[in-house]
Amino acid sequence: MLIFGRNRCNSFLRSTLLLLFSSSVFASSIHQINFDEAVRYALNTNPRINASNANIDAANAAIIEARGNNLPKVNLNVNAARSNNPLNVFSYKLSQGNASFADFGADKYTGPSALNVMPRALNSPGQYSNVNTGFALSIPIFSGGKSVAAIKKSHYLLNEAQHGNQFARNELTFDVLQAYEGTRVANELVTVAQQSLRAADSYLKMTKALLHQSLLIESDVLLAETNRRSAELTLKAAKTEVSNQLDAFRMLIGNTDNDLVPGNPVNIPLPCDAITVLKNRALSNNPQLLSLKSHMNASRAEMSEANASNWPQVDLQLRHDWNANSFALNGPSNTALLNFNWELFSSGAQYGAGKHALAEYKHAAAEFDNSSNTIKLAVVQAARAAYIAQQRLEISNQNAEAANKAVKILLQRFGQGIVPLGQLLDSQSRLDTARSQRVMERYSMNIARARLLTLLNEFNPASIQNYRISR
Repeated sequence: MLIFGRNRCNSFLRSTLLLLFSSSVFASSIHQINFDEAVRYALNTNPRINASNANIDAANAAIIEARGNNLPKVNLNVNAARSNNPLNVFSYKLSQGNASFADFGADKYTGPSALNVMPRALNSPGQYSNVNTGFALSIPIFSGGKSVAAIKKSHYLLNEAQHGNQFARNELTFDVLQAYEGTRVANELVTVAQQSLRAADSYLKMTKALLHQSLLIESDVLLAETNRRSAELTLKAAKTEVSNQLDAFRMLIGNTDNDLVPGNPVNIPLPCDAITVLKNRALSNNPQLLSLKSHMNASRAEMSEANASNWPQVDLQLRHDWNANSFALNGPSNTALLNFNWELFSSGAQYGAGKHALAEYKHAAAEFDNSSNTIKLAVVQAARAAYIAQQRLEISNQNAEAANKAVKILLQRFGQGIVPLGQLLDSQSRLDTARSQRVMERYSMNIARARLLTLLNEFNPASIQNYRISR
């Protein structure tokens, strides 16, 4: 018996250690991250940010291109040709320095009587080859302001891309907050559902005990059992919602295969400035609005670029050539060419380009004005929503406390057989609703505050805990 008892003790100890080890392994597989860490994950992996970064790279490349178009260029040209065209052959030989009197048919000239003789060497020279190798330096001199306008336009487009990138980052940060807090809310609702299920178990147990004391009837037990089943189903639905929210959160931060879960709650501050001050801050700092303003300025620069086509274009070309009847650097020559080009009539093409650029500018300006009004309205609505959400949370806290007190009072009276079960269950339902409402109102308050800070371009996850609410 002693040996058997020892074996059972050892078996129990091994089972206990195995359980503890398994629990520690399971716990280590779940890694909590704070909100700022979740945002960093999302910014490093989300396709929206990658696309926005690509827009910035494209805008930087456009600036390099615009600047390069206004700077000198060097070209290397190699042309190889073979022809029996008399004009081409003569020019080849002349360029190579190989022309002779015989190429003019001088051997056929015997005096004035031979003036009408057609020299075969000149008219039918036969096949001849030429390889032209040349370096050309092209220097823009005057473009009517077209190059300057193109560079300005490129800079404005870069600003547009940068502000667009900031807007995308802000929107992604806001989306991460919704998913982060949404997962936490789902977990808190699971806790509320667990409290409700424990209360339903307690009511069922108490109802059966009172039935044995003949203080209740059997229908009360059936009602308590129905209430317990409903509470159990609510808990299952809440756990399912946790899985859904967690999957969405992990997908948003680009870690669908990991076990990352939200950690500490996020406390979003509420700016206490006047609405007028908040609207002015939004008009000055909102990245979406700044992006539209940069786009409007780019359209204005495009108008200048289109109007520059009405002016002459002047450039200088310096060229050094070699010509030989094979691939060799023989027969060097130099050429300086000043090119003046002024398109005086284009059948309406230049006029149409200018009108098109003007229309694009008007459209961009109208879109900017419309967005300014929209953002000012959004700031007002977001500030009001944040204020109302805070009041609702305070009322929800008070309602939850009152409902909890009411349940305690009714539970005591139900145990004494003074109040019916239905009244107690109705009070418990009100308590569950108040607890759930408190959780949801806190979420709504944080989201409303975050939306306001996002409009102000002041929603920085790393610094919101130290945010100054008075300015």
